[in-house]
Amino acid sequence: MTRRQFRTDASIEAEKSTRDAVIPLLLSYGFSQVTDERTIRGTSVSQVVHATSPAGTPAKMHVRLCWRRTDRTIHERSYSAAQLRARLIDGDWAKTLAFIAERELAAGNDSNLFLQSDGTGFAYAALGLGPINRIHNAVGM
Repeated sequence: MTRRQFRTDASIEAEKSTRDAVIPLLLSYGFSQVTDERTIRGTSVSQVVHATSPAGTPAKMHVRLCWRRTDRTIHERSYSAAQLRARLIDGDWAKTLAFIAERELAAGNDSNLFLQSDGTGFAYAALGLGPINRIHNAVGM
């Protein structure tokens, strides 16, 4: 299998160190019983974290890393982007989001954790803690 051109050794190492920092981040915010599960296919890594929230709610979070913005302007660094899917289904966002939600539910994930690394730590983090079926409601399912 050939390595995709945009994956450099430096980007692979940056991704690994970012993923390794997820558990300490969650622990610092009061999460407990945190375990990390990774699936590796070539240079692609999928990460799911099981944890208990500070309120005692169990969660199974699909970790999604946002693209690094180290070489961007200050304005471009003020927002983050994560690829949920390479292509829209039938050119339709609602169908695509419904598909993503169904896939997450089928995998037993109830939350998504989006993280933006700035190279030394996390610049931004967003956790959709709770039933992922809220996406279903948002797209009219």
